[in-house]
Amino acid sequence: MNIKVGKFNLNIEKKYLLVILLLLIIIVSLLIYNSQKTVTLNCSVEREKYTSSVTENYEATFKNNKLIKLIVKYKIVPDEEYYTTIDNLYQTYEESLSKLKLAGGYDYTLTKTDSDVEYTVTIDMKKIPLTTEMAIGYDEDWKLNDFKKNLEKYDFKCK
Repeated sequence: MNIKVGKFNLNIEKKYLLVILLLLIIIVSLLIYNSQKTVTLNCSVEREKYTSSVTENYEATFKNNKLIKLIVKYKIVPDEEYYTTIDNLYQTYEESLSKLKLAGGYDYTLTKTDSDVEYTVTIDMKKIPLTTEMAIGYDEDWKLNDFKKNLEKYDFKCK
């Protein structure tokens, strides 16, 4: 088959033309797939604080390198002599988290046992109001690598 490209005439057999066309389709498909890729980053840290141990975990979902969902898990285990503070911790978290939920885009679970308090906050970045975005410092620049670097500065291990 004779194909004219500008001033040049290319003489390509049909079987090679089909292979070239197939390769172009594969390359374009891969480019489109990768541009719509969803990536989940998990970062966690365990710390001993004054009279308790704390475990934090962030699960951040990015689409096209933009944060779309964030799940924050937090668990505090007071030293045994401070177990009496668990009810107060639970009440404090309940008040704060219920206010967040009213703002929109947030959901949470909060649990307590005799020895710990644990909560999970799920944030749908598409549903939070602009005022909340401003309050937490969220903007379009929250990219995967920046998010990871920020957490790693505070001793989080990410994978």
